[in-house]
Amino acid sequence: MVCDNCQKKVGTVATQDVWKSGSRNTVESGGRKLNENKLLTGKSTRYSPYTTKFNKCKVCKATVHQPGGTYCQENNFFSKMSAVIRSLLSLASVAAVHRCNSYAYFSLATPYCSAKQSDEKTKAQTAKPTEDTIFGKIARKEIKVDLLHDDDQCVAFHDVNKQAPSHFLVIPKEPIPQLSACTASHEKLLGHLLIVATQVAKKQGLSDDGYRLVINNGRNACQSVYHLHIHVLGGRQLDWPPG
Repeated sequence: MVCDNCQKKVGTVATQDVWKSGSRNTVESGGRKLNENKLLTGKSTRYSPYTTKFNKCKVCKATVHQPGGTYCQENNFFSKMSAVIRSLLSLASVAAVHRCNSYAYFSLATPYCSAKQSDEKTKAQTAKPTEDTIFGKIARKEIKVDLLHDDDQCVAFHDVNKQAPSHFLVIPKEPIPQLSACTASHEKLLGHLLIVATQVAKKQGLSDDGYRLVINNGRNACQSVYHLHIHVLGGRQLDWPPG
């Protein structure tokens, strides 16, 4: 005999319980048909041999073999693949943000920190040469930053808006607004800036794998601060052509 507590559990199993007359899952009580398996005929089942109503595939209009289905097997596969691709694209956009912060590499991600690049373009459209700039204040040490190099002609320091794992600037102490404003008298100064750039790059461990020097000159070159400065970028594989 089965106790009352166990009877509740026994009464919910898929097999018939014909030994006790009046049980809710017996044939006599109308709970199921003869030889009926509730696993096949339940409302939540995915397939039932008793079903005669099948939908048409939304794509090819063929009869769908699963009750309640909306796609045939072939088109269901492609719909699932589309969902996977959308998930990968979503993951790629997240990876792009992560790469902007930690400089991790992810092949599906968007270009390096494109949001910051867009901001620089906007600033460059409105920037104009002024008597004083933030770089001028750094050169005069009115604004304190961690200097990578300091001599009587120039200083070098990390760029706060990094575009690579290693990104620093070399600026002259003389307030030259841009490269096109240089004359023959600046020949030695410009050479000195390049030498300092190579020296600091070597200290930063960039000499073996290489690095890039960039001088933005004017609005179309995205110059947003009108104080001559050399960008030195390295620590990752850079793209070509730039911009």
